[in-house]
Amino acid sequence: HKDVQSAQVKEHRTAVLDFIEDYLKRVCKLYSEQRAIRVKRVIDKKRL
Repeated sequence: HKDVQSAQVKEHRTAVLDFIEDYLKRVCKLYSEQRAIRVKRVIDKKRL
């Protein structure tokens, strides 16, 4: 019974870690896209 529980805990942790990793990747992607847009705007303003 204990083995089953620890296996479930391990599975749960893995799932949580996967979720967090996925979330962080998405946030980083969004962040870098936003930054790229901002940089582009600044460059466009300097050109005008």
